[in-house]
Amino acid sequence: MKHRIPCRLPSRRAFSLVELLVVICIIIVLAVLTVPAFSNISRGSNLTTGGTRLVDQLELARQAAMTRNCPVEFRIYQLPKAGDPPNGSPAVYRAFQVFSLDADGTQTNALTRVTMLPDNVYIVPGVAVSSLLDTQQGTSPSLVTAPAKPLGDYPAGSYRYVAFRFKPNGGTDLNAAPAKSWHLSLALTGDAMGSLGVPDNFFTVQLNALTGRTRLFRP
Repeated sequence: MKHRIPCRLPSRRAFSLVELLVVICIIIVLAVLTVPAFSNISRGSNLTTGGTRLVDQLELARQAAMTRNCPVEFRIYQLPKAGDPPNGSPAVYRAFQVFSLDADGTQTNALTRVTMLPDNVYIVPGVAVSSLLDTQQGTSPSLVTAPAKPLGDYPAGSYRYVAFRFKPNGGTDLNAAPAKSWHLSLALTGDAMGSLGVPDNFFTVQLNALTGRTRLFRP
């Protein structure tokens, strides 16, 4: 009689404590190296989002002026900083809105809601890089320092705005001299300013005063 030799399955060895600790350490190192990269990508994405919102609203204002055959006002709001109480003092340009005007330019009607930039994005206030905030021209753009009405949650005294207008032919009421350039530059809060008055990572929108068309610049 032949005796069958029982088959033995190979034994399964569990991970040792040292091996588990090594794997955990590798995961931690990868996480430390990856999180800043994702953070930079997210910040850059917010800047792109803010620039896209601005361009979209400028183009909407131009189209509205042409299709409605009436002047359209573009307002750039200076509000309290993101996270500050709504009744604080105006500090940062970070929102905009479009209004249509009657033929005589007196009555305004909101065409859009207030469009906010992402919380960590703002319009750089220096007129060298954001000339649409330069209200010392003697003409448009103009600065309204004491609006009579509240703006959503912001009471009348907590905001002000700079405004210019699109004409029914698509142009603007800005100075159209060839030597004059009109633009707004967006940046991320916390980024250090470079030699040009903007951080290394910025988003600039240039507006042609004569045609009302926009161009984009990114580093």
